[in-house]
Amino acid sequence: MNGLEKDKKDYHYLMTMERTGLIASLGITVILLMGGLLATFLLPEGNNRSYPYLPAEDNDRFVLPEREGLNATIMGSISSGGRYLVNHIKKDGSWDYLYDAGTDKVLRGYNVLRHAGTTYSLCLAFRYTGETELYNGSVRTLNTLLSRYLVVDRVHGQRAAYIESGGVAKLGGAALAALSIVELEGMDPLVTYEEEMDLLGTFLLLMQRPNGSLQCYYRANEDLHSDYYPGEALLALSRLYDHTKDERYLKALGKGLAYYNDYFPDIYTAYSPWAGEAILRYFISTRNSTTADKCIRMANSCMQGQITGGLDPKVVGAFSKDPSASTASRLEAVFDAYSISNLRNDSWGVRTFGRSMDLGANFLIGLQIDDVEAKGLPSPSKSEGGFPGSFSDLTIRIDYVQHSIVVLVKAMVYGDGRSVI
Repeated sequence: MNGLEKDKKDYHYLMTMERTGLIASLGITVILLMGGLLATFLLPEGNNRSYPYLPAEDNDRFVLPEREGLNATIMGSISSGGRYLVNHIKKDGSWDYLYDAGTDKVLRGYNVLRHAGTTYSLCLAFRYTGETELYNGSVRTLNTLLSRYLVVDRVHGQRAAYIESGGVAKLGGAALAALSIVELEGMDPLVTYEEEMDLLGTFLLLMQRPNGSLQCYYRANEDLHSDYYPGEALLALSRLYDHTKDERYLKALGKGLAYYNDYFPDIYTAYSPWAGEAILRYFISTRNSTTADKCIRMANSCMQGQITGGLDPKVVGAFSKDPSASTASRLEAVFDAYSISNLRNDSWGVRTFGRSMDLGANFLIGLQIDDVEAKGLPSPSKSEGGFPGSFSDLTIRIDYVQHSIVVLVKAMVYGDGRSVI
């Protein structure tokens, strides 16, 4: 047994002991295997379980993409944004949700889904920078999310899991948690979230109606719709398929895209930032032109009004004279449309969306608080790397950083000719 195999065996044992507490009522199955005892434990129903992790000190155990050829300026911005997030993780693994860099005050408020989405972006930042502090931070915040909010339950007669807060399970919670787990599972051979990933994926499948639409809330408000959650869920289904090759996810993704591509107009909505990448991944898997055309139309609308010149270079790439970090989410589908155009050898799309992508990335890098600007603020170490609400509003919400990191990763990766992040 080599060192990595031993570490993984020991870590799986530790994780199992911590999750179950060796309580017999959890349903322990002991299987005699090759002359030894292998204990297999099912996650208990309910919540409030613990998640240990093995902190990383170097990159030896990770499977990471090649970084040669990636834009160094954008990489530096992603790294700085990731370090900002790590600096705003509390001891209990929750985030400083809203920080005012101008006064060095953490403001009230919290959002569990943004906790999950920000964790996903920190996983992405680690994957491309290889900075172990970002990995350690992402696992800490994911473990807090799962230990506090993951519920294992019977849903429509099947065993599944969801993220519950305030007595309701929102579709986006399961989707964003699954995205984080898929990221970590793909990079780290020692993590053991496979059962959580499968149960969350099952929940997403169970929330799909026969017509392809998705139930956005479970256990309360079940007839309500949200424009945010379908796109998040479709992206999660696409990532689950790419990771597992389970055809159920691809089938559900195709049905969902067919429904929502008609349901949502070809403009910037809460659907487009997430659906763009889901469409891109579906196109890579199926070469389905109908869904790809939807991304192109959404992107063409999303970039309308983008400032491309003028007297104030700070606002070039944004959409107003006092632009905000929301520029990132508005442009996500544009970046995915660029990659689709590249795959299709569509020179117009590559040229048009590529210019918008470059302008948007440059704007976000300019909006980000750099080391020089941070020195003029009350707490430079807590401010540097953040993406504030605008140039005139130095409050930094975690999802401003989340969306900016995701967009910059796309700009860096697609700009190097790679098809998908």
